[in-house]
Amino acid sequence: MIDVKAFTLGDLATNCYLLEETISGEMAVVDPATDEIIHILKSLNCDFSKIKYIFLTHAHFDHIYGTAPLKELTNAEIVISRVEKPSLGDNDINLSSSFLPPKGMEEIVPDMLVDDGSIIKLGNTDIKIMLTPGHTAGSICLLFEDNLISGDTLFCESVGRTDLPTGDMNMLLKSLGKIKAIDGNCRVYPGHGRPTTLDHERKYNIYMD
Repeated sequence: MIDVKAFTLGDLATNCYLLEETISGEMAVVDPATDEIIHILKSLNCDFSKIKYIFLTHAHFDHIYGTAPLKELTNAEIVISRVEKPSLGDNDINLSSSFLPPKGMEEIVPDMLVDDGSIIKLGNTDIKIMLTPGHTAGSICLLFEDNLISGDTLFCESVGRTDLPTGDMNMLLKSLGKIKAIDGNCRVYPGHGRPTTLDHERKYNIYMD
């Protein structure tokens, strides 16, 4: 079983998630928006040696800016989709050149590239990667047990914008169809805003019609 803790970080109120597999104690961080996550984890007396992965749902700066210091502290493997990897090194595409002048971020080097359907084990629990392009070309969601971390693909009664580099509304709608088809009623943890459920989005999200 994986326990999910949520923290809202940075000027753009990005949701960062701490996943803990309760049997093994192994942990992962999803979308470390700022280095504030380190201070939060220290306040929780987190054993940093137990953090095995840093998952990046996509490469926009407001989801990845805390990655380098967290990697330095934990040596966790940085995980991103194969399609999204080039955006880590392009500060115009990841938007850091606009929001973090004059030059943006230093390039993040991932340790693991994943594809649609990839499985990563956190302790004894499988985390399935869903490639869900639209907000960006290589956006991913994480599906485990009855939980979906949706990044900026799906929000409560809304979706991520598609007018930024590599965004594509037609692809986003296809990705939402893929999410809609997931069996059951997952708890959905988005990249911004409050959590929701898949049944709620099926009923009230106009983009899922």
